[in-house]
Amino acid sequence: KFEQAKEKFSALLDSLHEEIAFSSRLGLAYSLKNLNFFERSLENFEYLYKKNYKQEEVLRNIVEVLIRKENYPEAEKYAIKLSDEESKRYLKNIQKEKIKRSFKEISGSQEKSIFLDFLKENAKYLNDCLSPEIFFEIAKILKSFGEKEESKDAFEKLLSCKIDPDLKLGIFYELSSLISIDEMLIIIEKEEREELEQNYFKQLTSLKLDLYRKKLSSLDISSSEIEKIAEKILRLAPDDVSTKALLAWHYYNVR
Repeated sequence: KFEQAKEKFSALLDSLHEEIAFSSRLGLAYSLKNLNFFERSLENFEYLYKKNYKQEEVLRNIVEVLIRKENYPEAEKYAIKLSDEESKRYLKNIQKEKIKRSFKEISGSQEKSIFLDFLKENAKYLNDCLSPEIFFEIAKILKSFGEKEESKDAFEKLLSCKIDPDLKLGIFYELSSLISIDEMLIIIEKEEREELEQNYFKQLTSLKLDLYRKKLSSLDISSSEIEKIAEKILRLAPDDVSTKALLAWHYYNVR
């Protein structure tokens, strides 16, 4: 009940008891923050900061409010005043938000060069695995522009990051059209050696099956590889009738 809390805290700001006055102002600042009254919230947090009241807690909130206001230069000024670990964490979050805003500003562009420049200017953050979802979108856009090498390079760098399984699957699907089937299968088989969540493992298996089927359909009917690939498919999908039929024709044609 932030609105009611705001009214109650406001009534106590002039208390002659200093701790109650400061504590009430902190409560008011939090209430305003939760009501999205960021300017007024910031005024109260900054007042408490100047009064040296709960400095670390107040500083964190000043940074958070400034991030919400997209005032990143000011947010950075306050963030460096925090303890080392907190400072690093908030500076990282600020940079993420800056990348997100930069991408939003260019996302509707039809100019390939703008996305290439974005990737070049932010290469450090891609290498640091910062905002991988943004770089995934950039790589997809570059792929749609026919920039296969640039997009492939970005997708492969993203695979070295610790990222959400759904995002990783998206990268696998996008990358599968940029590299050979054999290269893609090596990447997936390497991934399968990790401890994987069940649903992610199922989807990875589904992608692997698609790749095996593509490879099978690309082979000459008498190719010696057909039996080996068909066996791998049937191990994963024993009821795959099209693979069984193709294998039968392979045996029929082999002399």
